[in-house]
Amino acid sequence: MPTTGNVTLPGYPSPGAARSGGYSGPVGAVRGAADDFTDETASSTEHADRTGLSDLMTAAPTQRPALRERLFLLTHEIAKFGAVGGVGLLVNLAVFNLVRHTTELQVVRASILATVVAIACNYVGFRYFAYRDRDKSRRTKELTLFLLFSAVGLVIENGVLYTATYGFGWDGPLQSNVFKFLGIGVATLFRFWSYRTWVFRRLQPEPAAVPELVPEAETGRVT
Repeated sequence: MPTTGNVTLPGYPSPGAARSGGYSGPVGAVRGAADDFTDETASSTEHADRTGLSDLMTAAPTQRPALRERLFLLTHEIAKFGAVGGVGLLVNLAVFNLVRHTTELQVVRASILATVVAIACNYVGFRYFAYRDRDKSRRTKELTLFLLFSAVGLVIENGVLYTATYGFGWDGPLQSNVFKFLGIGVATLFRFWSYRTWVFRRLQPEPAAVPELVPEAETGRVT
């Protein structure tokens, strides 16, 4: 009597193949394509993760030099502003004490006169030293804004001295110089912000020239 062997239907795995997870026929082809797609997806995801991490690691060092450069430029600007302001401070205090001891002007009036002289001195220093690389194309507007913000600084500076002199009666020579100095310090913070922001503006970068495209018909080419 003939023995009946294992019968394998098309598209279904044989017993041995089923145990190993293999398929034959159309089902095997579909499963193989699905496995390949899964592998490719996992590989693409891993590559994207690696690429994103690499981009982040590359961007971080790039941003650091830019930040260091900005800090360096700001420190350089503060140093030059301080140099000009230091000269203006000496002029201011020298004129203040000279006027106070050689004339009959009141303390605050002598201080205002000294501040005006220092403002004129400061403009020369700022324009031709501290901010000599800034925009020079609008001198009239620049000077107008400089005088406007300097007047606000004058009010701040001498307002401190006025309060100390007439509000608290601190009008001795030493006291007047101390509060004059404090007023200059407070006004300098305002002047630094206003001058660099509104008066001595940075030069705007010129837009890059866009090459003009000439149609082929105008070039005389025959195609």
